[in-house]
Amino acid sequence: FQYTQTQKILVGPLKRAHFDPTRLPGSPIYWRQRGDTSFRPLGPEVYENLRTGFAASERLELLDR
Repeated sequence: FQYTQTQKILVGPLKRAHFDPTRLPGSPIYWRQRGDTSFRPLGPEVYENLRTGFAASERLELLDR
């Protein structure tokens, strides 16, 4: 793990690695959208649609942090 100066785990790199399905091929990733009552698989096509939506809203940096 990467740690801060106060010995806390940096979660940003962990979130990036586990959110992007292209970085962990074959590993199941589940997500839910606001209002959903259950999780659903996050496949490559869904991920690209999310990226397109974030880019259109000029908020892609939030997805990549």
